[in-house]
Amino acid sequence: MKKKILAVVLAAMMAISTCAVSAVAEETSAEKDSDSIVVLFTNDVHCNIDHVEKYAETVDDTESETETETDTSTNTDSSDTESDTDKLVYGDVTGDELVKMEDVVEVQKHIAKLITLEGKALKAANVVLDEDVNMLDVTTMQKFIAKLIDKLPVEAEEDTATEADTATEEDTASETEKTSEEDTASEAEKTSEEDTASEAEKTSEEDTATEEEKVLESAQFGYAGVAAYKKAMQEKYDNVMLVDIGDHVQGGAVGALSKGENIIKIMNAVPYDLATLGNHEFDYAIPRLRELTDMATYKYVSSNFVALEKDSDGNDASHSVYDAYEIKEFGGKKVAFVGVTTPESFTKSTPSYFKNEEGEYIYGFCQGNDGADLYANVQASVDAARAEGAEIVVVMGHLGDDEESKPWTSAEVIANTKGIDAFLDGHSHHLYTTDVENKDGEEVTLAQTGTALANLGKLIIDGDGNITAEMVDAKDFLDVDEDTKKVVDEINESLAEKLNSVIAKSRYDLVINDPESGNRIVRSAETNLGDLCADAYKDLTGADIAFVNGGGVRKDIMAGDITFQNVIDVHPFGNMACMVEVTGQQIADALELGAIACPGESGGFLQVSGLTYTIDTTIESTVKLSEEKEFIEVEGARRVKDIKVGEEDLDLTKTYTLASHNYMLKNGGDGYTMFKGSKILLDEIKIDNEVLMDYIQKIVDEEHYLPDTYKNPYGLGRITIINGSEEGDDYIAKVKLSEDINWEKVYIYGWVDQGAEVMKDAGKEFPGIEMTKGEDGVYTADLSDFSTINRVIISDGNNKKTEDLVFNFGSVLEVDNNDLYIEHV
Repeated sequence: MKKKILAVVLAAMMAISTCAVSAVAEETSAEKDSDSIVVLFTNDVHCNIDHVEKYAETVDDTESETETETDTSTNTDSSDTESDTDKLVYGDVTGDELVKMEDVVEVQKHIAKLITLEGKALKAANVVLDEDVNMLDVTTMQKFIAKLIDKLPVEAEEDTATEADTATEEDTASETEKTSEEDTASEAEKTSEEDTASEAEKTSEEDTATEEEKVLESAQFGYAGVAAYKKAMQEKYDNVMLVDIGDHVQGGAVGALSKGENIIKIMNAVPYDLATLGNHEFDYAIPRLRELTDMATYKYVSSNFVALEKDSDGNDASHSVYDAYEIKEFGGKKVAFVGVTTPESFTKSTPSYFKNEEGEYIYGFCQGNDGADLYANVQASVDAARAEGAEIVVVMGHLGDDEESKPWTSAEVIANTKGIDAFLDGHSHHLYTTDVENKDGEEVTLAQTGTALANLGKLIIDGDGNITAEMVDAKDFLDVDEDTKKVVDEINESLAEKLNSVIAKSRYDLVINDPESGNRIVRSAETNLGDLCADAYKDLTGADIAFVNGGGVRKDIMAGDITFQNVIDVHPFGNMACMVEVTGQQIADALELGAIACPGESGGFLQVSGLTYTIDTTIESTVKLSEEKEFIEVEGARRVKDIKVGEEDLDLTKTYTLASHNYMLKNGGDGYTMFKGSKILLDEIKIDNEVLMDYIQKIVDEEHYLPDTYKNPYGLGRITIINGSEEGDDYIAKVKLSEDINWEKVYIYGWVDQGAEVMKDAGKEFPGIEMTKGEDGVYTADLSDFSTINRVIISDGNNKKTEDLVFNFGSVLEVDNNDLYIEHV
């Protein structure tokens, strides 16, 4: 039978897209609204340029191939087949073997490993393409899948019979008929045009999601989609603006390889009307920022990014580097757009970029006096805009609402100012529309679109001045602007050959996210990818110790081929490898700063090589920071302990060599000022992604696979995190198994002592402790000697295990129907 799953998916996508476009057309057929003002806005795009679209061209290709089905699907030895599939290998499966597989689901699993795309996960006919693997051209991906499916074995032109149908005339039962007498529908009936059930419905009664829902679940607008939506709104409204709230030129290969120029070209093509600066706009240094903003056909505004100077009396004086605001007039109504940039740019970009050669700050963000300077700056800009006749003031603020961003959050700015009507925010990657009271108790509309163009913000100011904000989900608008798409495609094509080249392979995932929960952990705990990145710096330089900040390890590398694109996505910022000479005290201070937020996230959390350490989160951090959130000192008790370099305790007075990148060692990135003035032994010798790429290629085996060294997603046991009492206290593990688990014996296993040894019952050959079952059905085990256990498996001793469990002492976890918790005696 010819597998037509993709055709079903694409047809469904076409239908939805047509509905969406038709709905817009229906709206635009009415008289245009000349009174309202529509402000479309994006934030934290981070170079996500491609659009999940209706793939009209791909559908046409699929349909034309269907018309010549016999020619294209039965001739798997053709030259076309060789060029499309034989060159691609995943594991032991070649493209030639792939197209001969009869199980479409199995085929698609391999496609998921072979074909990847930029951005969020896309589901297509039971294929989940993980969010952190990349391919620039989504259309190429779809065409490849279409070709593979078309080349699967087929029956004669009658087509709809299943393999079961063709095996014998008597055997007409479908797979469902075999499992249920009541289901008499043949496989042919299931795939007929009258049967609109999705593939998911065919394979699982519980999975009711339609194919189009799978495809669109994590759709992104892409810039071509943004351009199309802007044009659609311009058909309905006379007054339409498109603005960006920052963090657009950095975050992916398309930006990194051009130092932001490609993104400016695309935003010009859309076109945007206005933008403000996010912290990542500074990642290529301020001279490059000025070049990029000069390239833009739209304007940048930022009221609080200032150049610091001295007046004739030696007093501090400053002026905005860019205009603080822009006033636009719509039908006689003036609207001011005020830009605000997070003061966290000091440490969330590169601190040295804002200093002169003497290390003095020559740029600032009005960050002082516990937020008061920022509030005053914004108020002054709002007042100035009002004085120029602005009737409505919209702030474009890259500030966010994270706890670590205080006292500079958007809500705090609103609460300490007046005269702002709407605040469009970014930086924290959240999705919401809400109202916040200002200094006078008046409601201010506050909105943020999330990240990566999964949503497009729409602020509507009606003729009476009423303001509403809403989010447009990417999956609800699938059209694209062809002119913008052409620009994107040309850029993708220019980069594709280099980015898609395979440098190595892996049999396991290298992660920044917890495989169990899906939560990002690279900024709060050890991961195998963090270890790999740190090892790369140590290997290159021969240093005693290597550090990599968790915020600089950006994306997973999934099992399968490792491409240059994958490595760029791990290290997109273009930092340069350095080695310095430091004391043990500086190392201890750095580890203390890195652990400041643990178990919460910090971009400065340190992944390490050549060193092991323990973080006791029961001790509050006593790190003192400056107003710019740079390290000053540790004021009290330290939460980092048991620091070992190799097998020896860290000597605070001894000199060590430390490898990392210029962002941390020279520029004070993430607040690491303790390294300022350190003797530089190796200075910016190689770009970060090349450091990682070279190390990966160095350690692969003869078949180009990474060794099993990094197989454990939670790393090699270099970082131990204590989330409970001190070592030595008594604990009891208690497990209650679900009713359907009836094991004769139950054992508890765990990794202890910084992952260096497996917990063993005294005198036993096998690892693990047998648990005792009580009358209440609860199994218990004494863990008195193992209070540093950080991972546990429950087993019957015959490898029939529940899920791996990560737990904190004293916490309760739900695992399926099992409760696992550690109870203090």
